[in-house]
Amino acid sequence: MASSVTKRQENPAIASARARSHYAEVPCPLCDAQDYAPYCMAPSHYGPESYAVTRCRRCGMIWTNPQQTNYYTATVAELGERPVDFVDEAIALGKRQARTHIAVLQQLRAGKRFLDFGCGTGFLVDEAIKFGFDAHGHDLNASVIQAGNRHWKFDRLHSGPLESYLQAQTPWDVIIANQVFEHMQRPTEVGALLVRHLAPGGLLFIDVPYVNQPGEWKQRGSTLDPTAHWSHFSVGTLRGLLQRLGLTVVFSSAAPAFTGIWERVTSPELAARIGVTCKRLLPPIGTGVCAVGRRS
Repeated sequence: MASSVTKRQENPAIASARARSHYAEVPCPLCDAQDYAPYCMAPSHYGPESYAVTRCRRCGMIWTNPQQTNYYTATVAELGERPVDFVDEAIALGKRQARTHIAVLQQLRAGKRFLDFGCGTGFLVDEAIKFGFDAHGHDLNASVIQAGNRHWKFDRLHSGPLESYLQAQTPWDVIIANQVFEHMQRPTEVGALLVRHLAPGGLLFIDVPYVNQPGEWKQRGSTLDPTAHWSHFSVGTLRGLLQRLGLTVVFSSAAPAFTGIWERVTSPELAARIGVTCKRLLPPIGTGVCAVGRRS
């Protein structure tokens, strides 16, 4: 006989107090300095509360501070496939962004061994395969990995401990992290692990929300999502992260690509190439910032 369990709804005030008890102040996630100043109070996306965001006086890095000390454990407990994961509109948007990323890599003459770190549903892996890459993905969310392999009809998405997975693989020509590093409480530590598994001349491509995007001009903190995003990057600090990892920065941009517009008048592939040109030439007024570093 089938049974159902209704999850008990916790009193919001109690939940807030419990969550706050797991917060502690942390040094700069980029340079490890403890010399920082208030930047803003950023509103939570889940309620009326606001969270403190600080800015490093030494390197300019911006991060949510205090940070949740049990974030990894809490995240793992909540992982699972969501109803929106394989909605056609979401997949189409992801594929359009993926083609722009791939066009950047093609211009940088990337090799074929390709890892999507934090791959989610795997749309970037599927698109990279179409462009000739030997593409694979890794993600913490085992449920989404299983669903993604079924959806795309391949077995190229993997879960489990990241370091064990990387050690079992030959070095990668490309490691891409799309909308992942903003969730990292220790981005330099994770980045160093990825760089150790890059082939000589290999590329690390990071794309994250842009801390200086237009929405922030109207109300500082409004786009930061401090309950899920711990690290908030500008062009300078994202380039600084790659440089601290020992990489040579070969591309960076916070400009929009406008590929959705170009696809109305040309092919998706040509639209992606035009989008890269936009990212090279237009001012930094996009919602995201990306940078690519090459291992010497």
